[in-house]
Amino acid sequence: MATMSRAAAAPSSPSALSFFNKAPAAEEAVEEDDDDDDNGSWTDFGTDPLSYGYAGLWAGLLTFSFVLAPGELSSASDTAMLQSILANPSAPDMNSFYYGIFNEFALIPIVWRA
Repeated sequence: MATMSRAAAAPSSPSALSFFNKAPAAEEAVEEDDDDDDNGSWTDFGTDPLSYGYAGLWAGLLTFSFVLAPGELSSASDTAMLQSILANPSAPDMNSFYYGIFNEFALIPIVWRA
């Protein structure tokens, strides 16, 4: 009872042994993923009516940001803020909370991509 035979200790399923194996088994055929669509297009825009709504929302956001939003493009305050960040990136002359949120816009996508 104290010693079990090697056959009795082995798992009943052969797939349990290859659970942690990263490479596919030799007898399994690996299917290649074909990224080309039937029509040769790289996008699925227009296949769903909701995509037109998203495109309209995106166009509206761009229109608001460049035409209707308050302020000016390349204003003196924007240039001064960028110069203070470039001169001393570790402690610029600006609100630390704003600077932290400003940095999160770059860090979070980088972390998500990794």
